[in-house]
Amino acid sequence: MKLHEKLREYLEQVGAGRMPLQHHPDASRKLPVFLGQAYDVYAATIFGQVHILLLARTSDRPTPAQAAKHIQIARQSLGSDVAFVFPEMPSFDRKRFVEKGVPFIVPGKQTFLPMALVDLRESGGRAVAVAYGNTDNLSGPAQSVLLYYLQHPDANRWSLNQWAATLGCSPSTMTRVRAELAQHELCDEVGEMRALLLVFPEDRRDLWERIEQRLVSPVRDVHHVALQGRAGESQLLRAGFSALAEMTMLADPPEDVYAVHSPRFRELLRAGIVEELPAATEESNVVERWRYDPVPLSVEGERVDRLSLVISLRESHDERVQIALDEVLKGMPW
Repeated sequence: MKLHEKLREYLEQVGAGRMPLQHHPDASRKLPVFLGQAYDVYAATIFGQVHILLLARTSDRPTPAQAAKHIQIARQSLGSDVAFVFPEMPSFDRKRFVEKGVPFIVPGKQTFLPMALVDLRESGGRAVAVAYGNTDNLSGPAQSVLLYYLQHPDANRWSLNQWAATLGCSPSTMTRVRAELAQHELCDEVGEMRALLLVFPEDRRDLWERIEQRLVSPVRDVHHVALQGRAGESQLLRAGFSALAEMTMLADPPEDVYAVHSPRFRELLRAGIVEELPAATEESNVVERWRYDPVPLSVEGERVDRLSLVISLRESHDERVQIALDEVLKGMPW
């Protein structure tokens, strides 16, 4: 069934009434070329209100940020009551479209037409409440999954077992992470049981902007330590101001700073590779004890990943540090 036929049937099902969908090919020519080629223009009266509907010609869909710009352009050309019609929309995009106030219809599934019709059920018919401004912090494991994907785009559509093996966590932990990410509508799921795959938004920069304020510093606490030569350094990643100085023009800190996962820190203490000191000395180093393992996320191999580094230092009030962190973010290959 074609998209405009599905649309007509869906609007009748939700009680909008029987109405003809009027195709307006001339209206397409009023749009910029890139929009006119991507959408067929229809008009429909929905609960007494005329809407101009842009029906996608393909399964391709703009990102929420792109759609917000497209809708402004379309409104300037066609009027204020313009909405997109797409054949499909994953939950993480749906939430962003709503947050950005971009009207849309997915026939048979969801609709967001403010002042006319809002239907945000899941495919199984379950109603969905879309929360605005939700700033609930993510757990350490969920945060590490998202940060890994943001820096390793090939990790999209991985199974839970692949994630568990890569991040060194248990399958039960990944099951909890899956539920947490789905609850926050940060990923979709494909398949079932052991074959379940996690699907993330392709626009990684937009995803970073969405979740940045939910991410907490990975640093639990810091310790002044003495390291047993290169054996100690080789089991730690450079972090904090040491890592920032390596990546920017910022000066080196008085003590070298390293990061390690909390369980690993206890192992190094027991093995005598790291000796905790009561205070800083001329030969001491700083070890940050992290909420999640920094090793799997590290891209460079000898220092922590860029995004975790930014999160760990973003509360600094030093303007030079903030300028350096901006430089680190500019180096992200989004």
